[in-house]
Amino acid sequence: MKSTTFIKRFLLFFLIVFSAVCAAGCRKNSPERAVKAELDLIQELDEDTIKAFVSYKDMMQSPTSTTDVGAETAEAVKLFFKNFRYEITSTTATQKTATVNTEITNLDTKAVAKDVCKKIIANSLASNITSDTPISLNDYFQLLGDTLKENEYELVTWPVSFDLVKEEDVWEIQTSDELEDELVGGFIKAVNDPYLLTPEEVFSITCDYFKGMNAEEWLVYLGMDDIFTTGVENYHEIDLAFAEQIHSCFNYQIDSSVTEGDSARITASITSMDGNSVMNDYAGKLMDYASTTESVRASDAEIANKNASFLLEALKNNKATVCTSVTIPMSNNGTSWEVQITDELISSLLGNFSIATETFQKNTIE
Repeated sequence: MKSTTFIKRFLLFFLIVFSAVCAAGCRKNSPERAVKAELDLIQELDEDTIKAFVSYKDMMQSPTSTTDVGAETAEAVKLFFKNFRYEITSTTATQKTATVNTEITNLDTKAVAKDVCKKIIANSLASNITSDTPISLNDYFQLLGDTLKENEYELVTWPVSFDLVKEEDVWEIQTSDELEDELVGGFIKAVNDPYLLTPEEVFSITCDYFKGMNAEEWLVYLGMDDIFTTGVENYHEIDLAFAEQIHSCFNYQIDSSVTEGDSARITASITSMDGNSVMNDYAGKLMDYASTTESVRASDAEIANKNASFLLEALKNNKATVCTSVTIPMSNNGTSWEVQITDELISSLLGNFSIATETFQKNTIE
């Protein structure tokens, strides 16, 4: 899910920067000079200027986040405008009004917005698994900075028109949300577009994040705590072996998708450990043990520990995988597309282990 907190802070940051720039640069004695002064300030942004533009009171309203504007924020903004260039192409003016037409060159900021939103979704998945430690403004802007460092973007040029009004012999730029967004090539509008990423892209981001999770993270995500109810002292080792199987075997492929308004369905092939293979191996070990005299003399606790050791061994030795076709519903919440984590999806991630266990129990009874 795309973080609305990040979007709001990012929007607010750019609005504050451009408001400050306009206030500093728009009052000149000719329309061209007023526009040039503003664009020169954007072109010359440095760390001290960026920090000066943003106050504690203006930037952060939430008491749960840290608020200092640090090097991460300043570096991200500097990278964003690193290639910012402009050219004044024409001016039309009357005694009291004027329009200055320009061409601005910068990164393809709509492509940047798409990559930033992908990082936001991955970051939100991570925050659901890790602790609820407050995320700072600098953490959010580090996402932007990392995006700009990790990717190459084409330079694009687009037209921007400035409307000015002459008051008391001074030309003042008429600022607006539209102008501020045009100055960043539509970045603000793009990053706030709930349909910027497709359902397939959001599903892939989610699954790619799953692929990158280690066994301990799977334990936390699935809330595993003696998942097989073994009752033995080393149950955590069994849980960890099960989680390691999820980690090492998981893969996916999108087969098809259907989008209808704010709803979508993704049909995907999910590769996971083969729960039946694990349980068959486990059952074989149990049968072999049951035929020994040791099993007859063993206490209940000894049998429980032995059974647990067989299960652990079966999990650690498993190399078999299974591919399951699942259909996953998705919905657009007005911020972005969300994957619905259904029981069917969880079952496929776990190698359909519940079905395998039911089959094992049925065969045991028979």
